[in-house]
Amino acid sequence: MCSLESLRIDLKGLEAAETVCHYDLDDHFFEAIGATDVQRGKFHVMVTVRKSSGMYELLFHIVGTAIVCCSVCLDDVEVPIVDDSVLTARLGDANGVDGDTLVVSEADGILDVSWLIYQTIALCIPIRPVHEEGQCNPEMLRLLGEHQVKGEQVTDPRWDALKSLMAEGEEKP
Repeated sequence: MCSLESLRIDLKGLEAAETVCHYDLDDHFFEAIGATDVQRGKFHVMVTVRKSSGMYELLFHIVGTAIVCCSVCLDDVEVPIVDDSVLTARLGDANGVDGDTLVVSEADGILDVSWLIYQTIALCIPIRPVHEEGQCNPEMLRLLGEHQVKGEQVTDPRWDALKSLMAEGEEKP
């Protein structure tokens, strides 16, 4: 089981102007966070925190592979991910968001980056992840081919009426 405790950054306790944190995440991370979109993968994450005058700039560098379901054959497909993103945070009265800035309660001063990392990975997954050409499960492709509608497709008669109106409009000079 992965401990998400290591993914908590004590902003108040940072001494240096720049602090770098490295994390190696695997399937246990996704299980611990209760992930739904991405449940497997292997990633190296580097978070650089730059502290200056009450503001914290967090630079995320995420490299790895997510394993998700192929939209065509439903087998696992590996999706390579490389992402660089920046987040600004500051200490305040309560946890929240102020415009583009993440506000961390000054009483606690702890920023948990686990969910931020997961969201970034999930947003990098294509809407329709699929295998490379020829890599899908051939048995599933055969079954899909058997259930595909063959021949002339039936259309809604309302669309046919609209098409005839459009054709009349094209005939007029």
